[in-house]
Amino acid sequence: MTARARNRRILVQRRSGSVDDAGQPLDEWVDVGPLWAGIANETGLGAIRSSLQGNVSSSIARYSLEVSFEAARALGINEGMRVLHDGDVFEVKGITRDFRDRRKAFVICQQGGSDG
Repeated sequence: MTARARNRRILVQRRSGSVDDAGQPLDEWVDVGPLWAGIANETGLGAIRSSLQGNVSSSIARYSLEVSFEAARALGINEGMRVLHDGDVFEVKGITRDFRDRRKAFVICQQGGSDG
């Protein structure tokens, strides 16, 4: 397997944590920081297979963003955050470290199927 080029500049965001006068959470996002990433989406067959196995709508697209582990750790990337790239919004579903190359991590994201 070849290394993915980290040639896309992404912006990581988190919920602001602000609430309105009634104490309800506001849907506001604040920038955490930029990051270089290599972006890959599931292949057609992989997407179909996981949609069938997980009973997931086919309108949900899954992506894996290869990033520097140290940079991801410094930004504190975790589930519930989001990533912006080229006008698209990706929901962060998790992050995993590459066991073969400990300098790499993969931010697992999805698009669609939520209010993002």
